[in-house]
Amino acid sequence: MINETITVAQMIDFLNGALALDPAGVTALMACGAQTNEAMIPHPSIQVTEENGEYFIHPFGFFIGAFGFREDNFTAICYEIEPDGLITAFMRTPK
Repeated sequence: MINETITVAQMIDFLNGALALDPAGVTALMACGAQTNEAMIPHPSIQVTEENGEYFIHPFGFFIGAFGFREDNFTAICYEIEPDGLITAFMRTPK
């Protein structure tokens, strides 16, 4: 069944479900990036990073952008990372 609408809470549950199955795989996926052009920079909700003068989009910043940004410019969802870089949980971004 296609889910035509998904809430922030449902997305967090989805991400945490995948994380419980394969923390290393999900962490690696979120770290992947693709080079993009400067036209993507002004997009109102897709996060673009700059690394050594080149622009990149990453899965988390791309898909979570669908939920937009709060008034304080933070996304609705964030994640916790262990010192070794492994993601431990996805959650609603605290205010």
